[in-house]
Parts: sequence; structure tokens; C-alpha cells
Amino acid sequence: MKRKINWVWLAGFFEGDGCVACFHDKKGNKNYNALRVCISQKNLYFLKRLKKHLEKYNISGSIMEQKGHKDCYNLLYATRQAESLIQYIYPHFTTEKTISRVKRIFKEVNQTKGIKKGITSKYKYINKDKGNK
Repeated sequence: MKRKINWVWLAGFFEGDGCVACFHDKKGNKNYNALRVCISQKNLYFLKRLKKHLEKYNISGSIMEQKGHKDCYNLLYATRQAESLIQYIYPHFTTEKTISRVKRIFKEVNQTKGIKKGITSKYKYINKDKGNK
């Protein structure tokens, strides 16, 4: 990773060491589900470099030590940042397991009342067949 991110490589790396999930969030009187993306890795230096490179694309995340696992770290992205990251790597996923999981999670996030306006409007292609992007 010198200047540009190879999105194909990152998609493959994510399929091996990443996770996409829906988490329940409550802000004020509103409950909603939000998207979360996590990349786990023992190499903290690598995660810091990846985080820095993704920031060039306005994708901001945070690194946390994984609870219960010494020397294992998570690079976390939530809500809009997670969606931006998925937008870049989704077209390059190769396993049906990852593709179907991402589709299911996006559907789960979209079905919640009180979700922020426009949160997934740019990512409608995720709900279509992979070949129809």
C-alpha cells in the first residue's frame, strides 16, 4: 500500500479477516439499526497504515484492542463510514457467503424505523444481483 489502495486486494482481505454486522443503537427517543464493519488483525502497524490510507478516501475508523484476546486489534467503521468502505469493496467480493451476508445486513439496517434519511440511498446496487451493478 504505497499510494493507492487496491480495492480488489482489500475485498479479498476483508473476506478473510473482516466482518460486517448490524448493531442496535439508541439515540434520544429513536431506535435504529446501524451498519458496522470490523477488520481484525494481530499486526497493529498494518491496521494503522490501512486506517491512514482509507482516510484519504474520507473513510474514518478507529482501532481498538480486542477484548479477551491479547495482541489482537479491530479496525472499526460504523454507519456512514462503514457504508462508504463497503461501497468500494463490494463489487470485488468473490464468495457468495460474503455477498449474501452483506445484502442481508443492509436489508436489516434498511428495515428499521427511525433510520437516518438517505443512509443507504447510494448503495442500492447491493440489493441487486452482483452482476447488475
